[in-house]
Amino acid sequence: MAEVLLRQAFDDTGLDVIVTSSGISDEEQGNPMDYRAAETLARNNIAGKPNHKARQATTSDIANADLIIPMTSGHAKYLRRMADHAGLTKDIKLMRSFDPDAPQIRDQKHEYVLDVDDPWYGGDDEFQGCLEELQAAVPGVVEYVRQQLK
Repeated sequence: MAEVLLRQAFDDTGLDVIVTSSGISDEEQGNPMDYRAAETLARNNIAGKPNHKARQATTSDIANADLIIPMTSGHAKYLRRMADHAGLTKDIKLMRSFDPDAPQIRDQKHEYVLDVDDPWYGGDDEFQGCLEELQAAVPGVVEYVRQQLK
């Protein structure tokens, strides 16, 4: 859902930005977007990415990214380790850190409070809540990227 929202937001603003998504595990490798996520996007009149296939993040992905936006502190920690192991210094910021109404965290030790709620084991309400958390952060991501491109 984050990829779809960010693509749409960057397209709407005319910023030439490549948005990709990947996970830290290979469990869902090759699977399409979760049908519940697609249904949540459709219920909210947001066009999804019908040919999306899940894939695992690689060192090459990290090397080629200017900004990496994990959804949880656990994912951020994993991606930072990958970057460090490869000798890469990367801009890795949690999605909710771009939401002005989210708690303001200054250190990685307490980043977990900025985790996007994982809807995987929930139902419609959990997927809707996740979407709303993402939507609250998207304008901040766009503004941050706009500032970086100046």
